[in-house]
Amino acid sequence: MNSWAYLGLLFFCVACNTFANILLKSGASLPSSPWLLHIMSWRSFLGLAVFGVGGVVYAAALRHVSLGVAQSVLVLQYAGILFCSWLFFNETFSPRQLAGCVLIVAGMFLMIQRN
Repeated sequence: MNSWAYLGLLFFCVACNTFANILLKSGASLPSSPWLLHIMSWRSFLGLAVFGVGGVVYAAALRHVSLGVAQSVLVLQYAGILFCSWLFFNETFSPRQLAGCVLIVAGMFLMIQRN
């Protein structure tokens, strides 16, 4: 696999972490499931499982990508979570937060470029 494929794996991890956070947030408002010992809802459990899938893929990607590049890509999850919280939960964000997202994306591109 080439370096673009490994970056693709990291973007998959970003998607997993973003989706897992959305599942945890939506699951927090649901009643606990008797199948899960009344500890959490099924959505919260699914969110934790998605985190696990992302973690396994991340560990595989780290074999071929430097930690600095990997973490630089993973910060995109913050921008993704902000967008998804607006989309799914009607949460608002300020212009300052939007500017922060732009800086996150710009910083990620600067960090993954090779000299």
